[in-house]
Amino acid sequence: MTTKVHGFHPWDEISLLSKLPGPRHAAIAFVGAYAPEMLSLETDDVLVCNASRSAIESGATNPYALREFVDRGVEVYSCSSLHAKVLAVRGYAIVGSANASRHSDLSLEAVVSSDEPEFVERVIKLVDDACSKNDFAVDIEYLDAAEGWFQTDVGNKPAIVGVTAFPEVGNVFVPDSGGTYWLSVERDDLYPDNAEKLADRMMDSQVAKRWKSNFVLDTMYENRSTQVSTGDVLILMHESGEGEYTHVWEPAKVVDVRPVANSDHEVVLLLQYNQDFEEHSFEDIDEAAVTIQRFTTIDIDAESTRFPLRLTEFQGSDLVSALWPRQNVEAQPSSR
Repeated sequence: MTTKVHGFHPWDEISLLSKLPGPRHAAIAFVGAYAPEMLSLETDDVLVCNASRSAIESGATNPYALREFVDRGVEVYSCSSLHAKVLAVRGYAIVGSANASRHSDLSLEAVVSSDEPEFVERVIKLVDDACSKNDFAVDIEYLDAAEGWFQTDVGNKPAIVGVTAFPEVGNVFVPDSGGTYWLSVERDDLYPDNAEKLADRMMDSQVAKRWKSNFVLDTMYENRSTQVSTGDVLILMHESGEGEYTHVWEPAKVVDVRPVANSDHEVVLLLQYNQDFEEHSFEDIDEAAVTIQRFTTIDIDAESTRFPLRLTEFQGSDLVSALWPRQNVEAQPSSR
């Protein structure tokens, strides 16, 4: 049995679990515009939310998102007293504070996921109870009216962090506690054609669109077997075409990993950087090398053929703090 606790960016885990085979049972109080991309709900799944007129008018629930769910065949119900945020699907369940919105994904939430059978059963019962207490089923006729309410006083909607507003600093991330860190190398090598085409598709993907407005996105080609996965944090040293390390970028979060076609051990990573990562890269590579060795015991010249190297949580977080102390000052506690 596995139980996990999530804080920043809980929707990485929630979205992944929602892609498991259904049926899916969700009770999430407020549903934002990006909810259909974040939640893989479809025919025969159930979503209970607060779709009351007051929730629509305040901007807390987006009727256009609900319309997409209804069009997919999801059974959508409104319960004005609902404040829960839970999801159960195929042996897993999640309980927490996260609404289905990008505002929530950039806020510090508290979310617990578990595959413990009794936990899952209780979450499903909670959703069933919410269904039994619903005010009405959300249908197309209701949404036609709701879209009109949603447009009223658009500029005067209340700014509620995690519901209708982003955290004050929405374009900075601090790596999660408990996250996986890697020290790796970005090289000037050209991508093979099939990897380059994949990288272009990833930059135009729905995953990329989700982050483009607040972060700088880039891709990275790994031409060897790697265990790097979505949600991990990379500390990247840049290597010139002459084989010399020149600087160290600020941390990058891995937001997507895809295998290259017709290859056994090649992947392309989609990376998320802070908007000003170039300005704040660590330019003194000699000093950076000393800092890396101090906090990780890694001699970057001796290990040049073995990257990426996995760091412990303590090594990774200490290295981030040592090289970029501003992250601990400016970004805490509301954003990542």
